[in-house]
Formats: sequence, structure tokens, C-alpha cells
Amino acid sequence: MMSYPASIREYPVPFELVDRSLNHRLLSCLPSAIEFQRQQTTGASTVYQLYDKDVGYIGKITVRNIGRGQTLLEVFGPVWEQRKLGPEELAEIEAVSDPGVKRKTRASLVTKILQEAQDSYYLCARYNWNVTRSLLSGLDNDLRNAK
Repeated sequence: MMSYPASIREYPVPFELVDRSLNHRLLSCLPSAIEFQRQQTTGASTVYQLYDKDVGYIGKITVRNIGRGQTLLEVFGPVWEQRKLGPEELAEIEAVSDPGVKRKTRASLVTKILQEAQDSYYLCARYNWNVTRSLLSGLDNDLRNAK
């Protein structure tokens, strides 16, 4: 599923400086529960995948060179994920003979799955927002002082 940037920042500084500062911030400033994977996709583009030990994937940050001395940073939140009905749930539906009750049973189980997905998504999204807000605030200060 595609996600859209939750935050976009342009910095009038070289890509290497933004990438190095972000990497340093991730290594030194985030709580120990946050883990990240850095992927250099090109010589002028990097993706940071953010994870929490308890919550799982919470989003990503991309850093791209968009011109001489110009860098674009995009923050993406978590992706909505929902599971399908499992074998036990399908068996529960099939065990019902009355068509009306069967529809209500299916609707109830689908509603439960949607609620699980929504709860998980909003937990990750709030966590992503808190982490990246703090991270970007520090990064802004670092880059302002680097000029």
C-alpha cells in the first residue's frame, strides 16, 4: 500500500550534510527502543526505515539531492495493514446455517479486524509523529548552526 509524506522539508544545504546530520541524530538522540536501517539508494538518495522494538515498523525518512546545495527530506508514516479472515473465523461463519445470521457474523468479524488495524495504525502514527517531530527539530537546529 502506498503512503504519502507526512512532512516535507527543503534544506538549502548539500545532501551529504543533511544525510550525515540525520544519521548522527538517529544514532545518538533517539530512544534505545528505536531502531533504523539506512539504505543508500543512489549516491544522492538515502532511505531510513524506522522501527520500534515493541510496535514494529513506524515509518521512513527519505533524503534526496534535488539540486546544487539543495536537499529534500520527506517523512512517511506507517502503512495501513489489515489481515484477512483466518481459518477459524471462516469456519465460524460457515458453521452458521441461517443466511441473515451468517451475514451478521461475517460483518462482526470484519469489523473486529478493521478495528485491530485502525488501533495498530493510529498507535504507530502517533509514535511516528512524536519521534520525527523531535528528530526534525534537532536536525533543523543542527543544519541552521552548520551554515
